[in-house]
Amino acid sequence: MKDGGKEVKKENIFIKLWKVIYPVGIYFLITNVVTFVFMAVAAFLMGIKMVNSGEVVSNVRMQEKVITLFYRNSMMLTALSGAITIPIIYILFKKDRTKENVQYEKGSVGLYGFIFIAAASACLGCNQLLSITKLDEIFPGFLKVQEVLYGGNIVMEILAAVILAPIIEELLFRGMVFKRLYVYVGKMPAMLLSSLFFGIYHGNVLQGIYAFSVGLLFVFIYDKYKTLLAPILAHMFANLVSILSVETGIFDFLYVNNLNIYLSTVIEIIICIVMVIVIQTKVFRTEKAKEEKEIESFQ
Repeated sequence: MKDGGKEVKKENIFIKLWKVIYPVGIYFLITNVVTFVFMAVAAFLMGIKMVNSGEVVSNVRMQEKVITLFYRNSMMLTALSGAITIPIIYILFKKDRTKENVQYEKGSVGLYGFIFIAAASACLGCNQLLSITKLDEIFPGFLKVQEVLYGGNIVMEILAAVILAPIIEELLFRGMVFKRLYVYVGKMPAMLLSSLFFGIYHGNVLQGIYAFSVGLLFVFIYDKYKTLLAPILAHMFANLVSILSVETGIFDFLYVNNLNIYLSTVIEIIICIVMVIVIQTKVFRTEKAKEEKEIESFQ
């Protein structure tokens, strides 16, 4: 197969699938290596401490202590894994953009306010909707994850969940998975599949549903603003709202009674939908105005 006089190698479905998933695999591998090293060092140091104190070294007791230490430091490990992975994935991301040979017209800075409103309303609305459905009673595994996410130092939570995690996850799932799928299957299927992958990656049903839902919003924002900064900011703000909600109780008034829960959930979802429409309309108008200006300049 030739394109512009150059021989283009046709890729089979397995090569395409590998190109889509291997960047996420790099992050997964680094996360597990960091975790393994931490637990190995922790077990070694604990073993020495137990021997020096005259305590009987028990494998079961050792395992319990190491796992407890792991949960206490999980956000620190998440931050470390993200910090290691970000430069690697950013290099791959830049290579992809170079291959595209496309100049993107970025969305106006004045339109970024809509992103924060959409992100906050999506975060609160999705969480409350999941709470209403009582899925946490059917899938209790999320409760353990919640303890890990919100059971440590708030500074580390912000560093890991509000700063580093959004950067690496947007680089991966919007910057690479979505864009590569876009080439292979088109925009709409790529939006759905990349968001589904984002949900599955989170590893439990409740987080998966939430991640899939907000993932659709983030990929929509990326597609409209034409810069990865937009979904990164949306992701950061959504995670910040989630942490503040749990750690400070700032949104507790929404949960006073069932009427408040149902009414606020509906309002939040409506606000998110309105923001999506506004972003679609405003960005479209901005793009149209630029096109008209370019046409006028040639006349």
